[in-house]
Amino acid sequence: MNFNQVVLMGRLTDAPVPSNLSSGGTMAKFTLAINRSEKNVDFIPCQVFGKTAETMVKYLNKGDPILLSGAITQNQFTTKDGKKVSTISVLVQGFKFISTGKKKDITVEET
Repeated sequence: MNFNQVVLMGRLTDAPVPSNLSSGGTMAKFTLAINRSEKNVDFIPCQVFGKTAETMVKYLNKGDPILLSGAITQNQFTTKDGKKVSTISVLVQGFKFISTGKKKDITVEET
């Protein structure tokens, strides 16, 4: 049995960056900053697809706090100079705005 589920809460380091996929869908990438301690911050790369990506691009900006759920993914590729690279990111499956008084709480889950 395998299980790959992550729940994270942090702030966006910048607004989500959208891309249009060749299939016609939308994808967005962003980085989530999470304070591990007073002096240590983790920067977690995230990617999101579909309606969830569209919602995040429309409503989220740099510094906004969010709670997200997803799965850890690993991507491997070879650069133009032949170097093998492996990256880890979170594939976002759903998120919730954390109320700062500016926005209403909205929960989005990918279906």
